[in-house]
Amino acid sequence: MDEEVFSSPTNILLIHTVTATGNYEGQTVTDSDQAYYFGQEQLNPSITIEKLVSVDNGATFISANESPGPLLPEGVSPQFRFIVTNTGNVPLQNVIVTDNVYGFIANVPSMNPGDVQVFTITP
Repeated sequence: MDEEVFSSPTNILLIHTVTATGNYEGQTVTDSDQAYYFGQEQLNPSITIEKLVSVDNGATFISANESPGPLLPEGVSPQFRFIVTNTGNVPLQNVIVTDNVYGFIANVPSMNPGDVQVFTITP
């Protein structure tokens, strides 16, 4: 289902399009239909962040959400990857990524819905 949005200062026109496709003896059939409505869009700002760690010089990154995490070999510095995603339906501005140990990681001036930003550091 696709959704198009046309907005005015107070209301928006939403157009939902649904498509069905089927096959019969090698023949594909398809149909689409639209539904329109006009009103207030529910704004849903949302963001997710994931921190991954590499203990093999950045060859692989894993989620280490449970203790004790992976074993860091002697002589290897850990690397950390931060994946930030705008999971909402509105643009976000001034997204700041910080770490409780390493401090400031990045500032993203704006992120549209669905945008993903990835940052990697080697302390």
